[in-house]
Amino acid sequence: MSFEVVAGVDGSAPSEAAARWAAYDAYRRGCGLRLVAVTRDTRAFGDDAPQGMPGFVPVLREHLADLLPELAITCEAVPGTPWSVLASAGRRRGLLVLGSRGPGGPAGLTGSVALRAATEAHCPVVLVRPGAEDAEAGRGPVVVGVEPDRPCDEVLDFAFAQAARCGAGLRVLAARDRGTSAGEPGLGEAVARPWDTYPDVRVTSEVTGRSAVSALVEVSRTAALVVLGRRIRRLPLAALRLGPVAHGVIHHAHGPVVIVPHP
Repeated sequence: MSFEVVAGVDGSAPSEAAARWAAYDAYRRGCGLRLVAVTRDTRAFGDDAPQGMPGFVPVLREHLADLLPELAITCEAVPGTPWSVLASAGRRRGLLVLGSRGPGGPAGLTGSVALRAATEAHCPVVLVRPGAEDAEAGRGPVVVGVEPDRPCDEVLDFAFAQAARCGAGLRVLAARDRGTSAGEPGLGEAVARPWDTYPDVRVTSEVTGRSAVSALVEVSRTAALVVLGRRIRRLPLAALRLGPVAHGVIHHAHGPVVIVPHP
């Protein structure tokens, strides 16, 4: 199965922002974009929308096609529970992009839907708020939040690849827990391997004494994208599966955030 960028859409402003962000990302990747609307109608469509399909979908597809004529865009209506359908849409080899309602507001398509999808998806999930979706909306660096004592290869790989595609710098940010001495030497070792793969990416690293959520929310004001990891665990509460840092940043970030699942 080839790589595909998937955007969940529901006709709202956040989902339209997600679709635009997804379109630009798919264009940079050289892959297709699939718009997914959760509905009772099971028919898929391409150039023309059959009767009964959500009317906002073909309108949105036409708008994106005008922006990026070379981008291959398909659309699909899938029946089922919204968060479950969307969590499955990106599969393992893909990227799922959903709308966020902005700092302090509920995350996602219909309140908790995107938040739940982000906890269940096996692929990276990007949350985009209105105003941060255009290709030139954020000229800042890609920022990746890591744990200084155990940076994750999957999260760093995603951040380096994204920075390389966007022609952006990469800022590696870690929060030092009180009473620990973990610092930049560990970050340097973790960054060295993906940097060999993407030698043209401009990298800076920093260990801050602030809380991770506070530091990442602040840098999200100017970041092109904030990259965070989600450890795959089986816990009873969906919110806890994200971890407290990712959960806090999702709710308060000023720009797009991506959650990358990893073992």
